[in-house]
Amino acid sequence: MTEADAIAMLCVSKEFEQIRVRNTEEKELKQLLGSACCCDVKGGIDSTSGKTNVLLQANISRAMLQDFALVSDSAYVAQNGSRIIRALFEIALSRNWGPAASVALSLSKSIEKQMWPFEHPLKQFPIPPGIMRHLDNGGNVLVDMERLYDMDSGELGALVRNQAFGSTLASYVSQLPRVEVSAEIAPITRGVLQVTMTVQAVFEWNDRMHGAAEAFWIWVEDADNTEIYHNENVLLRKRGYMEPKVSVFTIPVHEPLPTQIFIRAVSDRWIGAETVTAISFRHLMLPEHHETHTDLLDLQPLPVTALNDPCLEAICRQRFTHFNPVQTQIFHTLYRQPYNAL
Repeated sequence: MTEADAIAMLCVSKEFEQIRVRNTEEKELKQLLGSACCCDVKGGIDSTSGKTNVLLQANISRAMLQDFALVSDSAYVAQNGSRIIRALFEIALSRNWGPAASVALSLSKSIEKQMWPFEHPLKQFPIPPGIMRHLDNGGNVLVDMERLYDMDSGELGALVRNQAFGSTLASYVSQLPRVEVSAEIAPITRGVLQVTMTVQAVFEWNDRMHGAAEAFWIWVEDADNTEIYHNENVLLRKRGYMEPKVSVFTIPVHEPLPTQIFIRAVSDRWIGAETVTAISFRHLMLPEHHETHTDLLDLQPLPVTALNDPCLEAICRQRFTHFNPVQTQIFHTLYRQPYNAL
């Protein structure tokens, strides 16, 4: 599922059936379709879903609307779209749909932040447009976050051609929420693994930017990123947020074993705050395979006289004189021993 598919699905919701297409809005909607829409609009602008699609993308792109009715419709679409896509994310996560959950969460943050996932994450900070142009040119990221993490304030100032802003930019880079995830695996059975996961925050807390808490969604995906084996929500609060958070859980494994699985940690609110950690199965040794059933022994069938009870013997003789091989093998355990036979 892509962002275009998610937006198209979102726009056919019943909540948007009351939105009407007006002839006076056609010209402005066509302009928005060409300038503010990054995803294809299925069905054109002549339908309710098409108009909703254009308004939703225009809201994400922060396009200026002229028609008062479009302004009202856009606010309605943004408010309800954020709520619906967040519900779709919860559904996808509960059903272990990896790609759908990732796209739904990304689109939810885009609607809330009014910026596309491919834009530079530092746009979420109050950085002047003149400075931002050196990092992001119309949605084309010129310098990714990995490079910015390795730069000091002097290098950042030289990068944006403003030495005085270098220290401020360095503080913004360090404040973008991110976590490091490490994990240790241990086999319990041939089909179950125990995972000990450690989550460590690696950013600086700012009350104005982060508020009271920062939430991260963490899920374990298969090698193809199609199925979620485990998911949980980690909440970081200012007090003690730098302390490692340890979680122990189990996940299923299937033979033949994949080469690796992935742990994905995604911020609930911040775009671009995502970490993916690979867990290699290269040196994993599973326990020996044991048969779950007991072999049937070649025994002489027991006669019913082994019951040593004339009443029970008379009942059994009406149908058979000897026990079958299975009954013969378990007779002593079930009939003469008080212990659990399982």
